[in-house]
Amino acid sequence: TIRILAHSSSLWPSSSNSNYLIASIPNIRHVSVLLPLLMGEFRYRDAGILDRTHVRFFTLNSIHELMQNNGFAIESAVKTVVDIRNDIEKSETDKKLYDALVSVLGSEFEAQSSAYQYIIRAKSI
Repeated sequence: TIRILAHSSSLWPSSSNSNYLIASIPNIRHVSVLLPLLMGEFRYRDAGILDRTHVRFFTLNSIHELMQNNGFAIESAVKTVVDIRNDIEKSETDKKLYDALVSVLGSEFEAQSSAYQYIIRAKSI
């Protein structure tokens, strides 16, 4: 069974014989969502993290909780990194604001806010 978690209101099939789950899950904590939100902006898009067809949003912490609550143990979580410091379309103000947030909130914030999505491999327990 293939299930797109961000697009589904029902996360798991009622019966499953699979031992593993592979999932690509967008990260709502990515800086491309956080900076506009800090400026009072939350707009759905045609694609990406805020794709207008998404009905659920996840952070790394909520992914772990979701998996655990549904009988899966995460074996690996690999992130796809999109760093705004390398984005020529981002303003210098955005980059400075992000650097200020990183300096206050630390390396854990930087690691999770640079993750555009997580590729998860989980095993049923």
